[in-house]
Amino acid sequence: MRSILLRNLKPHLIASLLAFSFTSCGYHTAASDKTTISIPYVEGDAQGQFTAELIRQLTNSDIYDFVKKDGDLDLKVAIVGDKSDVIGFQYDLSHKEGKIERNLMPQENRRSLTAEVTLTDTTTDKVVMGPIKISASTDFDYIDVNSLKEVSFINEHGKREKTISFSLGQLDSIEGAQDAALTPIYCQLAQKIALALQRATTLSDD
Repeated sequence: MRSILLRNLKPHLIASLLAFSFTSCGYHTAASDKTTISIPYVEGDAQGQFTAELIRQLTNSDIYDFVKKDGDLDLKVAIVGDKSDVIGFQYDLSHKEGKIERNLMPQENRRSLTAEVTLTDTTTDKVVMGPIKISASTDFDYIDVNSLKEVSFINEHGKREKTISFSLGQLDSIEGAQDAALTPIYCQLAQKIALALQRATTLSDD
């Protein structure tokens, strides 16, 4: 009798253990009460980095399940604005003809991205939100790689050394710093879009 009970119990026990092991590792079964959302490739996202970050932010919100196509909602995003403005300067003191010239040199910029966002209910083809524009920005420092004073200095032995060797990665050209600024901007912009979607879908349900 005991062996019969154990045989009947084994399949249920194994299933329970498997279910526990999957959920404890962060895996979930396909069945879900979440709204499914499909996100086509973001227009203007050349490397796909922003598209990936947007999907990550939305799936982490515990509201949506991402599907490649035919979701309950369809999110279309296009990057429509990308600009970089100088916001910080420093003086470049140079000796010329016996006097000191004080030339302003840019050293800090603000890069801003603007995305146009439209959310559609695929069941009714009704636009739930948008098109609206959402922006994000970040500030970054850089050096003038063409300036000898910026990229080098005279050490205690009177020899010139490269500043970049002692910068610990904190000094970069404007091109390099501008590219590096994209990562925090993408994260911030994706978070803002996720919040806007959450508000729009909450209002539509009321």
